[in-house]
Amino acid sequence: MPGENYTPQTYTPGPGMMLPAPPGEDVRKVIMPVEISGLDDTLDAINIITQIVERGSGATAIQKGTGEQGQQTLGEVQILVGKAQERATAMQKFYRMSWYETAVKWDGLMQANSPKSLKLYKQGKSGKMYENIVMTSDWKSDTGYEPQVRSSSEQETESIKSIQKFQFIMSQFPQNAELRKIAQKRMLEVVDLTPEELKRVEEEEDKMAQTVQQQMMMQQEQATTPNPEVMQMNERMGELQKQLTPALTNG
Repeated sequence: MPGENYTPQTYTPGPGMMLPAPPGEDVRKVIMPVEISGLDDTLDAINIITQIVERGSGATAIQKGTGEQGQQTLGEVQILVGKAQERATAMQKFYRMSWYETAVKWDGLMQANSPKSLKLYKQGKSGKMYENIVMTSDWKSDTGYEPQVRSSSEQETESIKSIQKFQFIMSQFPQNAELRKIAQKRMLEVVDLTPEELKRVEEEEDKMAQTVQQQMMMQQEQATTPNPEVMQMNERMGELQKQLTPALTNG
């Protein structure tokens, strides 16, 4: 045991750090290691429970989502895919819940330890980084925030569904130019285009619209403007009719 004049020392724990042990004959009387048993028994218990449930339910390897050894038929592969989707759907609830709780905790920490200002960075589609300084009054709220957990795959699915709805509406209003512009803009938002590429696409679309409009105007002018050959034939027919009218009267 340490002597009466021994003063304990503080230290920062870390890998390979020396402990400030007091002088004495046996260090183990002062400092004892914490023994952590392995997980061998725990893993065995988990395997036993899994086997009991499998025997009780009579689930085959295909139903569990595990492929049988050897060759597999197309039907078995489809069943495996369906089981994998079921597991992903079942895990999605807890996945959302964990991220929701993480967002709530992060909001609580930010509300309690809000800095005077935050310097945020955002990368544009062109790769350029944009800097913005946000003050506490710009984002802090007395009522707090409600987190929304959404995955990128869900956002893409919703975008595709909205495009399909626009296509259906456009089929009902094929002559509506404004509706067509809105639908085209939504379609381009789904594709990861840079601002320069998006500008080029819009300019090309405007050129095509102007070309179609000019062609329609030329067709209307041609329809309203009489053909010179037709006018000459009409004049000749009129002259012949005048010449034939006196002859018929004298006869």
